[in-house]
Amino acid sequence: MEYPRISGVAEQLATLQSGERAWFWFCPDLEPMFPQLLVTSFQSDPRSSHLQEMAGQMDLPIGTRAVMGVAFVNESGRLQLGSNGLLPHHLPMLAGWTARHAPTYPGLARLKNARLIQIDAAGVVVDRFEEEALWSALPDPVVPGTLAETASLIEKLRPGRSYWFWMSSHGPGGQPFLLLGSQKRDADGSAFAQKVQLLRRRIDGSGPALRGILRIQGEQMLLVTTQPLGDGPQTLARLQQQIPALGSARLLQMGEGGALTMAPLVSAGPDLSRQSAALQELTEETAVLYWFTDAGADGSPLLLLDTDSTALRVAAKAAAGAGTFSRGKLLRSPKGWPEFRTRQAHPDFVATLAAWVSANITAWPELARLNGARLVQRDENGEIVDRQKNPAAWASLNLK
Repeated sequence: MEYPRISGVAEQLATLQSGERAWFWFCPDLEPMFPQLLVTSFQSDPRSSHLQEMAGQMDLPIGTRAVMGVAFVNESGRLQLGSNGLLPHHLPMLAGWTARHAPTYPGLARLKNARLIQIDAAGVVVDRFEEEALWSALPDPVVPGTLAETASLIEKLRPGRSYWFWMSSHGPGGQPFLLLGSQKRDADGSAFAQKVQLLRRRIDGSGPALRGILRIQGEQMLLVTTQPLGDGPQTLARLQQQIPALGSARLLQMGEGGALTMAPLVSAGPDLSRQSAALQELTEETAVLYWFTDAGADGSPLLLLDTDSTALRVAAKAAAGAGTFSRGKLLRSPKGWPEFRTRQAHPDFVATLAAWVSANITAWPELARLNGARLVQRDENGEIVDRQKNPAAWASLNLK
C-alpha cells in the first residue's frame, strides 16, 4: 500500500487561495515521516470522498484517533482549521511537524500562524488556539489572492512591462484591494477577467471598482483606466500605505481621443489598517483590546485596536498626548452593538468616538462596524459605575 506523501500535502496547501475552503484530516500521533495532515479543497473534493480515501490508507497507532474538519483561508491568507476534536496541545504538535518538514517541502509554510478552532456538536465555536511564536522559524508565505501576493508582484515589476489591474475599496475582508495579471501572457485580458469574476464571487463584491492597465514608464508607475475615477484616488492612497512599492504610483483616466487626466494626489490620513483588521475579528466570543484618547500626540482623538497586548501598549505609548484616555476590551454584545469595557472613567467617550469615526470613515469604511458602540465602566469589584450610549451621535453618520 502506498501511503499519501508529505509532498502531496505541501502541493495541496500551496494551491489554496484566499477565501477558499478545504477539508482536512489530522492525526498528530503518526510517525514524523508520515503526513500528519491531509488536505483537499472543496472545489476538487466536494464530498470529501478523496480525503477519506487517503485517510483510510493510513495505519493509525493503537489507541489514537484522527480529527476531520473544515479549513478556511481568510483574506490575509491565514489558515483556520475547525473541528469538534481539536485540543490545545494539537497546535504545538502541528507546528513542530511543519517546522521539521518545511525546509524540504516549502509548501508547508502555508500553515504558518494557523489557528485551530474547537467547535461543539451544534457548530458553535467553543475555543480558539493560536500562538505565533510557535511558527517563528517559518518564512512568511505568499498566498494567492491576497494583497501580499500583489505586493510581491509589484516589487518585481520592471520598466516597459504592463499588467492588467482591478482595484476596489472593498476587497476581501472589506479592505482596499489591488489585483494584477500579466498582459504579456494574457494579451486579451480574458484570463484576468476570470480571476476578477472569481474574486468578486468570493467577496460578494458588487461595489464600484476600477479596471485598466498598470505600466512602468521610466521611474513612474501609472494606473490607466477609461472609467470614472470615483473613489479611486482615495483607494490608491490607502493601498500605498500598505504596499510601499506603490508609493510613486499615479492614477490616470483616459478620455475620448486618448486624452489623459491625472488624478490629484490624495492623503489617506492616518493609517488605520490595524484597527480595520482587528474589527474583522470582533464577535460575541472574541474580544479585541482597545486604547482610546480624546487628544493624542497630534491633538486629535485616536482609537487603537489590536489582538496583541504588547503591540497595543507600544502603539499607545507612541500615540499618547495630553488628553483623557482609557483602555480595555471591545466585543460585540449579545444584542448586537459594539461594547467597550473598561475600569477607567472616560467622560463623553461615545460622543468623541463617534466624531472620530465620522472624520475617518470615508477613507476607512470598515469603521462602520463601530456604529452604535457603547461604553461600560466597572470598578474593581465588577460593579457597573458608568454606562454610555449616544444614538444621536451615531445617527448623523449615515452608517450602514
